Amino acid sequence: MSRAASRAFVLGVPSGAPPLASYQFVTANDNARRDPTSWTLQLQTTERGGGKGGGGNNGGAGDGGGDGGAIWRTIDVAEGVEPPDGRREAYAMRSVHPEGLHEAVIQEEEPGR
Repeated sequence: MSRAASRAFVLGVPSGAPPLASYQFVTANDNARRDPTSWTLQLQTTERGGGKGGGGNNGGAGDGGGDGGAIWRTIDVAEGVEPPDGRREAYAMRSVHPEGLHEAVIQEEEPGR
């Protein structure tokens, strides 16, 4: 069974929403080949002030140029996950790392570009 297809899913949250602490996937309702086994979860943030200030995890990315300072931080990576057997069954809950896993994974462009 091949799961080589790559898809992007973008979720917007309103300004002022509480920070993401965890998430959970559910298996597809029809076909096990649609159940993800590997993924990367990224958070897009906008750094103001050119990345200045104490303790930021922006990896020296500065203001990101003409894109308004958008910075993508990898907050979770999953590889080789075994999905539940049934349809519409929940995967295990996963916690995220809101400050990024480490500086090397921060990107200044949208993933896949």
